[in-house]
Amino acid sequence: MKELNFTHSIFIEDKKLNSKFVNYINSIELKRDFEQINNFSKRHAIDFNQKVLYELNNVFNQKKSHF
Repeated sequence: MKELNFTHSIFIEDKKLNSKFVNYINSIELKRDFEQINNFSKRHAIDFNQKVLYELNNVFNQKKSHF
């Protein structure tokens, strides 16, 4: 039996989220619901998904200024 070893580099960088986005996330009040684990409905999910995608796009597509 052959043993193969792989070496991987992992780079970690802290990213800051927009405070308006953080406030939006923190403002979501979740309550237990009989039919679901919580009251977060599909209606809320559309707006939530759009805001999350927008924020992630902004965070991860920022230009590096220290190269």
